[in-house]
Amino acid sequence: MEFREHIEIIESTIKYLRQKADIIILLSHSGDAEDRRIAEVIPGIDLIVGGHSQTFHKEPLKVENTLIVQTGRNGHRVGRLTLKLDKNKKIKSYENEMILLIKDIPDDKTGRNLIKEYKSKLKKRN
Repeated sequence: MEFREHIEIIESTIKYLRQKADIIILLSHSGDAEDRRIAEVIPGIDLIVGGHSQTFHKEPLKVENTLIVQTGRNGHRVGRLTLKLDKNKKIKSYENEMILLIKDIPDDKTGRNLIKEYKSKLKKRN
């Protein structure tokens, strides 16, 4: 087993992915402050979708050349971020929408069935 600093791992992974991908999105559970630090010290990340700190950003933050989004706490909202790229595959603009999850929103049948399936599998394991 080997333990390494996450900044080191992210940095080397970004360098590798940058050769293969147009857009780099980091899914983070490090909290808002650490997401900001990552964006400051590691170039090449286009978007960080963050969690853990339960921070709510009504609009994406821009730190260096990285956008950072978080939807808050307890699953109250779902965010939708639409990126528009230029001819060089760089983020030219974006549209952000926060959808408040209220009881008036009907269940998504596909999602509901997926949840039921996983719950059934978990019950069988226990």
